[in-house]
Amino acid sequence: MDANHDFSRNVLRGNTDGVRVRSYVTNSTLPTDEPWANATRNRIANNSHGVHLQGVVAGSTTYSVWADVHDNNTIGSFGGVLGNAYGVWIDAGTVDLTKFRTWWNDVRSNGQGVHVAGPDPGPGNYFAAYCNWWSHDTGPFDPSGPAPAGLPDWNPTGQGQPVSDYFHYRDEVPPPPPQTQRWWLDAPADQETECTPAP
Repeated sequence: MDANHDFSRNVLRGNTDGVRVRSYVTNSTLPTDEPWANATRNRIANNSHGVHLQGVVAGSTTYSVWADVHDNNTIGSFGGVLGNAYGVWIDAGTVDLTKFRTWWNDVRSNGQGVHVAGPDPGPGNYFAAYCNWWSHDTGPFDPSGPAPAGLPDWNPTGQGQPVSDYFHYRDEVPPPPPQTQRWWLDAPADQETECTPAP
């Protein structure tokens, strides 16, 4: 399924990309807007990339893309259907990371839950993937670290989905009280009502 699109309650499986958001340039055309997708309550499985975001650079201009993947998407296996090779695949250099969000989903049984390709986008440019179920209450498996290697997060004892570097799966800085620092869900998204730090 290509963007721009709001979509909900679909089964997207058995393709190269379950959801693909991209920009491209030909000799005669340039993108006129920023492609996007807004996805809720979908089942995305058995694809090479469950969610695939990639813009393009033409000359000195970056034509970026973004997505909001939220509220009970299953990105990975369900009902005997295999997971994706990559749950979410992002080209860091061409995705608008200030707009991209992955929130309150199940990310499970993929080869890699989230993969961010390209150079380190740098502090202030990492996207947020808080409050997701990574298939285990200890969170995603992220062995790259500690800082300055493997920025910005590090979770070498996580028993959930393996993930790459260059995105936040928990708040970098705890918010002021009475708010709590958001980490990951400790049960599947449809069973949870709050996102709180792991004990």
